Amino acid sequence: MNTAAGDIVLVHTPFVLSKPGTWFGVLIRFGAWLRKDTRPYRHWNHAAVVLTSMGSLADPQARGVALTNLTDYAPENYRVVRPPWYGYGQGGSYDAHQRADFAGRQLGVPYGWLSIVWQAVLILLGGRLVVDVDRSWFCSELAAAALLRSDIDLGMAPARVTPAHLAAYFDVRP
Repeated sequence: MNTAAGDIVLVHTPFVLSKPGTWFGVLIRFGAWLRKDTRPYRHWNHAAVVLTSMGSLADPQARGVALTNLTDYAPENYRVVRPPWYGYGQGGSYDAHQRADFAGRQLGVPYGWLSIVWQAVLILLGGRLVVDVDRSWFCSELAAAALLRSDIDLGMAPARVTPAHLAAYFDVRP
């Protein structure tokens, strides 16, 4: 496992009919397919932030932001992205630790169900309005907010970022 604190993990959750939890991934990929700018990256439907080189993750899930591990995912279903380092005098480690520290402080914060529903409405209706509805996170929103801690701006509010947007920004194709 080649990870460092502050890396971003993009995950593809394969659809399994007998596992209703995987159905949500299909909806996320469908939403990415609806948008021309993210269509080539629709393979990715989940994101997490690496907290340690041992693969600990701040992983927004249905029960909230949980501490999980990269080993919870099959290696063929994820990609680790190391964002560029713009560190201030520390060879970039400052930026990476800023991302990991921020994400680690979000452990236990509820999942952003209302935010994700709002995101779906915006995708379906083509809207651009961002509403910060509550203190919660969905997966790509947390990753985008962590990236902002090291001055990596994806060009939109974190509440608008999908896993496909992250993949497009880092050009991660299946």
